Amino acid sequence: MKDIILAIIGSGMLSGLLATIVSTINSNKQKKKDNSVKLETGLRLILLSTLKRDGKDAILKGSISKEDYEAFLASYNAYKALDGDGWADKVLKQVSELPVAIDD
Repeated sequence: MKDIILAIIGSGMLSGLLATIVSTINSNKQKKKDNSVKLETGLRLILLSTLKRDGKDAILKGSISKEDYEAFLASYNAYKALDGDGWADKVLKQVSELPVAIDD
């Protein structure tokens, strides 16, 4: 009888311990997911700022170098891959219409 009582108590403790472990793991996964979302949001904002600045500079200059255009496209593609909005599409259209400057 004593063995049965110990087995029941032990099983209850083990069940509680496993529930705590699973809860901790799930909590850590949620924190990592939240951090990932925050990082993506931050990166998207940095890329948008870069696109605005570089696009404005090129538009004011009236042309863009091939290297700068390729860098602009790389930033644009990264921004869109992070589900960036349509604002960057407008800037890309304007920058794409600029003549390519020939560097000496």
